[in-house]
Amino acid sequence: MTSYGSGIVNERELKLLQERKERARGLSKKLNTLFVVSILGLILLGLIIVTAIYGTVAIREYDVDKAEKAVTMLRLFAIGAIVLAVVQGVTLLSMKEYHDDFGSAGGLFIFSEIMSLLRYLIGTGSGLSSFFSLIGSVLSILFILQFCSAMIASFQAINNGMASDWESFKTVYLVGTIGSIISIVVAIMPGLAVLGVLGVYGFAIMLIVVSIWRIVLIRRSSQEMLYYSVRPIEEERSSGAGAFRNLDLSGQKKKAGPPAPTKPTMSRQEAMERAEEMRKRRQMKAEGLLSEENAETSSKDVKDEQKVIDVLKEYKELLDSGVITEEEFQNKKKELLDSDDK
Repeated sequence: MTSYGSGIVNERELKLLQERKERARGLSKKLNTLFVVSILGLILLGLIIVTAIYGTVAIREYDVDKAEKAVTMLRLFAIGAIVLAVVQGVTLLSMKEYHDDFGSAGGLFIFSEIMSLLRYLIGTGSGLSSFFSLIGSVLSILFILQFCSAMIASFQAINNGMASDWESFKTVYLVGTIGSIISIVVAIMPGLAVLGVLGVYGFAIMLIVVSIWRIVLIRRSSQEMLYYSVRPIEEERSSGAGAFRNLDLSGQKKKAGPPAPTKPTMSRQEAMERAEEMRKRRQMKAEGLLSEENAETSSKDVKDEQKVIDVLKEYKELLDSGVITEEEFQNKKKELLDSDDK
């Protein structure tokens, strides 16, 4: 058994801490990949917009060569977008080992991209295209919400600040999405078209800002996970952040162990009796009824008992954290109490 910080760490707990740090390092790499893909996707989107404007101008000027060049570039950009979507989908699916919600988010993302691809192949203007567009939009919203849930769960035990940031992002994203939907409905109502259009543009700008915010959060999350993975175990114990060892990043449900005992190591009645006994010994010593030798022996007994209580408290913490079993705790308790009686 090894001492770290203010607590006692046995080999089993140490191994568990190291495993959690290794998994945090792996999650950091996955998040960094998503960050790079998101940046490339943002750049690609900008190129597509510029190329589309270039092609529109060429068509208005009846410049066939420029228009064909713009179409060719758009096709190449479309292939690039598909490649980035595949990389992002595969990365999300591979993150399922850290949390189930990452796998669900990956599935939703892939299906939303398939809907977008079908809409692109069919072309705009048809009812089927509108249907694919609607389904793709719903899946995209669900993907963002599921991804946020996975990030919140991953940071709840190691960084409350990052968990709160993802909670805030999720709330703002929901507000922007719901606002956009309401604005679209208002825009088709007689007499409210202008107000609805203004709302659509306003919430569209808001969602663009939120998308950039998400990329920033992914980058920060990657750095925080990496920082946690290299933080010394001694600091881990002293800072109290070791609760991350209890976070199940595997996404698998753990088998529930035996419930922790609710009875304290020393009851209130026992504590009062112990205090009364110590008071009587001090009084007897003061009155000369207790010899110095017996007094020293009694004091030593009290110190030994306090030491046993302190050790039992340490093992109780290990039991509550799931590092040791109820049986191991009871055996150690019996061993300490038996040695104390001797």
